[in-house]
Amino acid sequence: MDDDAIRALNARYRGMDTATDVLSFSQETAVSHPGGVRLLGDIVVSVDTAARQAAAGGRSLDDEAAQLVIHGVLHLLGYDDATTEGFSTMVRAGAAIWERVCAPGTAAGASGPAGGRPDAE
Repeated sequence: MDDDAIRALNARYRGMDTATDVLSFSQETAVSHPGGVRLLGDIVVSVDTAARQAAAGGRSLDDEAAQLVIHGVLHLLGYDDATTEGFSTMVRAGAAIWERVCAPGTAAGASGPAGGRPDAE
């Protein structure tokens, strides 16, 4: 998705007429199906913004996109980075996921893990 398309989604669903890097749309309902598949929702990433952030942070586009997807999944799981405490919790959770899934056996690196974005919404 490009910046124009994600800006339109951001305006429509969040009332913010600006591009952003990642949006999460929950699809969870109160109805549960024991043993069934749990559909959390959709994650939309702006490749335009991700490319700029990757270049600015000295990361590959793949790493940036992975970090943004992790960030989106954390939001779908109920994490909220609107407060300092929530942001810190999200940074720690993102680092743990990054370490386990994206970089097993290595440190998250200077680029930082998902959830630790300075522009986190």
